[in-house]
Amino acid sequence: MTTRELEDPVAMDEMNPIGNDRPLLSDTVAQSLTQQIIGRAMMPGDSLPSESDIGKRLGVSKPVVREAIRKLSALGIVDIKQGKQTTVGRLAPEPVRQMLRFALHINPDGLRDAVELRRALETYAVRRAAELATDEDIARLREAMATLEADFPDQDKCVVADIAFHRLIAHMSRNSLVAFLIDALSDSMAETISVLRAKTQGRDEMTLPRHRMLVEAIAARDPEAAVAAMHLHFRAAMPTVDAVLAERKGR
Repeated sequence: MTTRELEDPVAMDEMNPIGNDRPLLSDTVAQSLTQQIIGRAMMPGDSLPSESDIGKRLGVSKPVVREAIRKLSALGIVDIKQGKQTTVGRLAPEPVRQMLRFALHINPDGLRDAVELRRALETYAVRRAAELATDEDIARLREAMATLEADFPDQDKCVVADIAFHRLIAHMSRNSLVAFLIDALSDSMAETISVLRAKTQGRDEMTLPRHRMLVEAIAARDPEAAVAAMHLHFRAAMPTVDAVLAERKGR
């Protein structure tokens, strides 16, 4: 959709004046703009009308519109570039990633919650991966497994390889939102994997076999075995999670 289409007088009639007596006016403008973007199926890169035009249509000042657009930019909904028109942004996990990292630290049980969130998402993802995996997917998964095995003795490399392995399974699910959420969780995953690995001093001898079970279940196109392997993978981590949390609460 182009700017001309969004600025068309008939099309823009749906944007009724808001009125300056409403609380948090910039939030209301941001919500209105978001609805306009969604309702008109605008694509990343499409231009928004000027701040002046939006202000006239909604009956608010340019500073209010500018603040609303800044809020949408912080969420990744729009992309602001100096000297150019504001455009619809591309879906990026960064705002969600920051929120999840904050939740991990602000909540006393954040570590457990993060692991359980991963378990819910990845159980779905691994089932779909086993149902939909192509030969190319499986070859890439075996490569990721080989990298994880090679990097396992090194703390930093192991964390990176472990995250890449799980992100690959999420993308193999062919569910873009699940893949997006796992990508957004990557920083939290790095922290939780590092914490758990430090607690076991990198001596969890069954970690690699559990990952291999996931690979083989997906390669066999066996969804039930894949789900069982993922449940086992997370269930095995929970005693260490509980030990870390108990240690933290005892301080």
